[in-house]
Amino acid sequence: DNAPIPILLSSPNNTGRGDDEMEAEPLLTPRSLLPSNNNSVQGSLELSSSEDFMNEINQLKRSMNISLPWERVVVAARNKNKNNFTLPTPIISLNLPKSATLTLYDYFQCGGYTAAHTFIPGTPLRIGNCMRDNYISKTPPFRGCNISNRTNEVIQFYSDVGITEPHCFYSSVHDGGLDHIARHYPNATILMMPRKFEDWYESVRNWGDGRLLTMWESNGCGGMATCTKRKNDDDDDDDDAQQPCWRDFYNAHTKKIREFAKDHPHLTYVELGLDASSPSVLEYYTGVS
Repeated sequence: DNAPIPILLSSPNNTGRGDDEMEAEPLLTPRSLLPSNNNSVQGSLELSSSEDFMNEINQLKRSMNISLPWERVVVAARNKNKNNFTLPTPIISLNLPKSATLTLYDYFQCGGYTAAHTFIPGTPLRIGNCMRDNYISKTPPFRGCNISNRTNEVIQFYSDVGITEPHCFYSSVHDGGLDHIARHYPNATILMMPRKFEDWYESVRNWGDGRLLTMWESNGCGGMATCTKRKNDDDDDDDDAQQPCWRDFYNAHTKKIREFAKDHPHLTYVELGLDASSPSVLEYYTGVS
């Protein structure tokens, strides 16, 4: 039960393998992502902005005659009602830790959604453990953890849905995890709010003295990332030497989810950057004011 679950950070449709044939296959390795010159910062994976990608995927959906939920709401109705929820549920935030998971939870909770962050409300059950167990048993991801024990209402929004211990599981990273969501919730909403890398890296490195980064590289997580130190142990710039690899890891995570969203256009996908415009953009997509 404690065995690591296979991991794949590449595009989920390129494996050609079923659930029973999965094997560990990490994409991010020091050889492919870190330059041979330790002082170089070349090799980082760059992405288009969240706004540009949303324009791209929305245009794709319109070409397929797939309506966008936020465009179905009449503007007058939005102005009349305090909240006019637009997004299909469940809404699942696949942000990595330290990427606005608590901010999004607070936003949806304040806006009237039944929301869960890290734990199922009113219980010690972690969302990530529940999703992992259901992934293994091939049952719906939120079976047994879709009701808030505080309100007895169906949970509509989930964030911080990964877990590193005592097991390790991230639906957005482990092989088949995204398919598991789409298979059981074909009308769900996937929500992403990536941070500027430098801000995310500073935050995750300082949290618990970099504990998350260390655990993602451990055997328990099957080597989610392999951004091991490239310089001597007594070199003060070790953390700086790892930044290009962690940048690639962070961006590859977003890239994988984007590719999955394009390959599954009937899922609702919302992505916005974490910046000063975030509240107004969130309100536009969600109807929460």
